[in-house]
Amino acid sequence: MILRGLKDHFDVSLPEFGKNHMQGKITPELQEKYTPYLKPQRTPDVKLFYDIPTAWRLDKSCKNIGIIGWETNKIPSRELQVAPHIHPASFNWTNILNNLDEVWCFSKATEMAVQQAGVIKPTKVFHPAIDTSFWKPGDWKTSNTIVGLDHETNGDDIGDKFVVGFVGEWCHKNDVASFVKSVLTGLPANDCVIVLKTHSMKPGVTRELLHNTIRKLKTEVYLPKVPSIIVLDDYVSEEEYRAILNRFNVYASISKGESLNLQAIEAMSLGKLGVLSLGTGNLEFFKHNQNGLGVQMMPELAYNPDEGIMPSSPFYSADQVWGKAYELEFIGHLQAVYGAWKEDKTLEKYRRMAAIGSDNVRKEYGEEQFARFLKTASK
Repeated sequence: MILRGLKDHFDVSLPEFGKNHMQGKITPELQEKYTPYLKPQRTPDVKLFYDIPTAWRLDKSCKNIGIIGWETNKIPSRELQVAPHIHPASFNWTNILNNLDEVWCFSKATEMAVQQAGVIKPTKVFHPAIDTSFWKPGDWKTSNTIVGLDHETNGDDIGDKFVVGFVGEWCHKNDVASFVKSVLTGLPANDCVIVLKTHSMKPGVTRELLHNTIRKLKTEVYLPKVPSIIVLDDYVSEEEYRAILNRFNVYASISKGESLNLQAIEAMSLGKLGVLSLGTGNLEFFKHNQNGLGVQMMPELAYNPDEGIMPSSPFYSADQVWGKAYELEFIGHLQAVYGAWKEDKTLEKYRRMAAIGSDNVRKEYGEEQFARFLKTASK
């Protein structure tokens, strides 16, 4: 976690310490867990800011460092008046970052996006730490019965079926609808299951609307029978979340861009094979045919209209580019893994690749490298 490594190296005051990306909310349990790592100071030497830059309130009495991630080729850097009560510079992150003393970026891709937008302050690539003692391969509890939405039985005992899983918001960036349709059309119905840990941030989207949207996808592929889909959209504990990831045979995502793909990092750290789009932040830790199976992308304008259960965002504009994954290549990778699983349920063919992936992310996002970064950064 970002906070875990800060306590021994900085006196920090964090007005906001981010959100629980898997569950979408900060719970009392999380507050209690992470409060010991916060050391609010009346007169801090360093102030770290994490979240949307427009919410930052810089302190001239100390050093200000911003932590940022972004998924397109350029951070928001335009003047835009969206409402009378919002200042027109609200979406010009370049001006905000140029008032900092330093900018820490989640990936080299984010660093390039920051520099591309005209930020001239010093930048560093910053890999936050995961808890490697928690997210490691091992004999953890595994969820075979996942209570969620199965479109045929309203709760499916997964048993020994082949499970393709994804975790993340239902939004344009994550392109979840394309992901679901690809799996529905590419894998057989009798022994494959899709598990989605997802939610929509669009105001007014109810659980029923989310579920109905996903049900509709099954009718759009025009096949008589397709794999079951289980949707988890409630809060789960960290241990329950690990148990869900531990049941995946494959962690898959064809997102259009990433700042920090924390969910994939955690799944790969557990030893799960990743099938991921080869764009922006994923390239920081993921290489095709070395530690997972990568999906090539074609450039696409970062266009995200208010559409269905997906909200639009004023942070994207016509001068920003992300990518669209080649879905046929994605299906081909999943079919290859499924074919290997049919022959050998232990997926021995891909075991070494998954093990390399686990070692890679545990090294790049472990506590030791994080401590080294902080020691260097604090000088």
